[in-house]
Amino acid sequence: MIRRIESWLTFHENEICAQADDWMPVVLRQQDEVIWLDQENFDTNLLQSLLVPYDHDQMRAYPEIANPSLF
Repeated sequence: MIRRIESWLTFHENEICAQADDWMPVVLRQQDEVIWLDQENFDTNLLQSLLVPYDHDQMRAYPEIANPSLF
């Protein structure tokens, strides 16, 4: 039997997300995904170093939609 376990990791907000909330989900950089998913890697210091706010220069913010039912 395969059991799938999911969880949300959050971190303090970056400049973009601060406009909406005081936290944001952790978003791994593409080059860090292999390290994070390596089931043989137990280096907690390395793994914790990946948990940083996503670079706000790599994100875009859009105005909130007043009536989402329009979509």
